[in-house]
Amino acid sequence: MEDPTKASRPVAEGLFETGGSDSDLPFLIGSRCRKCQEVVFPQMSDCPNCVSHDTMERYRLRGHGHLRDFVVAHRGPTGFAVPYVQAYVKLDDGPVVYTNLDGIDPDESRIELGIEVEMRIGVVKTVDGVDFVGWTFHPVERKS
Repeated sequence: MEDPTKASRPVAEGLFETGGSDSDLPFLIGSRCRKCQEVVFPQMSDCPNCVSHDTMERYRLRGHGHLRDFVVAHRGPTGFAVPYVQAYVKLDDGPVVYTNLDGIDPDESRIELGIEVEMRIGVVKTVDGVDFVGWTFHPVERKS
């Protein structure tokens, strides 16, 4: 159970939402171009694909995709427990996002490119007693 007296804050404003109810899953906040349908993360107003001005609209990125690349970090910034896995995930919605992987052994020889992953929202680091909340991805559990 979380300590209600402990301070927490998002890693940055406007990048994700945690979901409002049990049925509303968390999502990243990106943009989709009304002209060419390009999807990007994070949000922006001008399309980097068709170079149209002010054509991007808010778009919910569902937080599901596949591991494209990774590195195991054996040293890290303050607040990060090492070792940890830094990764690029290709989302089913289109863009590639930078993230950390959790729920996985941080051993290069045991991590497979292309594995199916999904997003979670939670504490990504703690600095001076403040929990920073953000997104991580973890392998999808296969049901037998």
